[in-house]
Amino acid sequence: MRKLVELDKRDKHEVSVIIKWCQQDPFWSTNILSAAKLRKQFTMLALQKKNEGKTRQSKVTRKETLPDWADHNQQCSNDKQKDLTDDQKAKLAEQLAELNKTEVKGDA
Repeated sequence: MRKLVELDKRDKHEVSVIIKWCQQDPFWSTNILSAAKLRKQFTMLALQKKNEGKTRQSKVTRKETLPDWADHNQQCSNDKQKDLTDDQKAKLAEQLAELNKTEVKGDA
């Protein structure tokens, strides 16, 4: 830390702020583990800290549009529209019974 202040002419307060910031950052906290590494990366850290607020504000988020088959709300509304009449239910039951007979014959 002494070299940062004496040789690199960094302000003690600035060094303190950068140390606190980099130890809270998920990436830098695992990469800055010594005074030598802090000194080597200090300019990069200071620039990233300075630009941190700008990049977060300028991030563009877009809304993801799901296809109809994956949209749960769409499926719920489709289910409501698919109420079958009694005649349709009876016809489906007959078709299922016929399919089950065909499967049993095929298995034997």
